[in-house]
Amino acid sequence: ASNAAPFFSVGRHCRAQCQRDRTMSYARAHFQSETAHAAAEADSLAELTAYQQLLVRLRADKATVKAINGMEDKAAVKADLLPQYQAWVDGVLSGDTPAQGDKIIPTVLIWQLDCGQLDAALPLAQFAMDNNIETADEFQRDMAELVPEEYAEQIMRGHPASEATLDVLTGWVTDNRDDGLHRYNINDNIRAKVLRAVAEQIEERDSTEALRLYRLALQYNPKISVKKRIAELEKT
Repeated sequence: ASNAAPFFSVGRHCRAQCQRDRTMSYARAHFQSETAHAAAEADSLAELTAYQQLLVRLRADKATVKAINGMEDKAAVKADLLPQYQAWVDGVLSGDTPAQGDKIIPTVLIWQLDCGQLDAALPLAQFAMDNNIETADEFQRDMAELVPEEYAEQIMRGHPASEATLDVLTGWVTDNRDDGLHRYNINDNIRAKVLRAVAEQIEERDSTEALRLYRLALQYNPKISVKKRIAELEKT
């Protein structure tokens, strides 16, 4: 009986690896199919631009992810696929202005957040927020609302974020322009959600700032569940 656990652990590992192998094989097959179709329309693959070739790969990769039911498995596959788009991301970040209609950048950004890569995604997230990059077709919200809420949800799921990243998130939802309006056009409920997530992360090391953020969250959304935390911190 004492040897059963390692055996079953190895079995689960093998099954997981086999599943991943099958998934990646499907991805390669789908990519080859999409590439062949695009090349046929363009007479040859060489006639496709670098963006078009990468977009073909992205379509295949999105189909691969869509075919997977488990959220953890989806995230694991996304993490495996993301590195092939990093050169494109680096190129976009090095430019002054983004190309309009870029379908790669918004998908890569959301995939990074889905994988819990909160610190690594921050440069691209800031770029997307500042340039109002269009979200992918499957998302109905602006980037200014989608990104902060995705960060808040991932933080509340337990994914780590550095103090610097948390400071940026706080600024996204609280900073004002010269005319007094908020810098980013974000729903107040999302502002409150972000502030609560940040406050929960910093409460142990900075209870004073956490209390301030909880109170601010309550101003944005009087129904958000922070009143107990405020009462506890006010006692200390």
